[in-house]
Amino acid sequence: MTLRHAAILCLSGFAAAHAWGQNAREEQAVPGIRISGAQLIDQNGAKVRLPDLLKDKVAVINTVFTTCPTICPVMGAHFAALTRLLGDRAAREVTLISISVDPLNDTPARLKAWSEKFHPAQGWTLLTGDPKDIEEVLRGLRLFAIGPENHSPSTLIGDARKGEWRRATGLQSAEKLAALIPSQSPPARATATETKPDRR
Repeated sequence: MTLRHAAILCLSGFAAAHAWGQNAREEQAVPGIRISGAQLIDQNGAKVRLPDLLKDKVAVINTVFTTCPTICPVMGAHFAALTRLLGDRAAREVTLISISVDPLNDTPARLKAWSEKFHPAQGWTLLTGDPKDIEEVLRGLRLFAIGPENHSPSTLIGDARKGEWRRATGLQSAEKLAALIPSQSPPARATATETKPDRR
């Protein structure tokens, strides 16, 4: 499937999410996020845990499933574009994570093949696993929905170390999502040696 084909398929996705988008703020704080340590599996078949993926990085998290013909290809295309837009920052500071809401069907191989249709750069991890573990993780992130078809285009952006999370719509462009990602780089400060006059 080409990106153009995905976009055509997902025109109905925009319509399906129209009511959600109208009633939701572009971004809002999300209290009470819990990061589960349940074991999951990434698109390469490696066993991983969410706390390890979030360590020392700002996270951008959404939910998808590979047979979704509506909003998921749009969000997948935007995540792939975001990896390219972030460049090296995606490896150093930011991690993008998509969690399958259909773990019974979304094997690691299917997730990998699905993501590769969008030609991502580095920094995007796709997760599946035992349905009970997926539910535990999604409930902690406040992203759980009963049935894959009922998941929303919500995207969580935040820092687990600070416990600060915001929810935004994943249907907006990669450029808009990038603008919501906080920087980890501290502001430059003048030191005493830089400003002290020569008293010789």
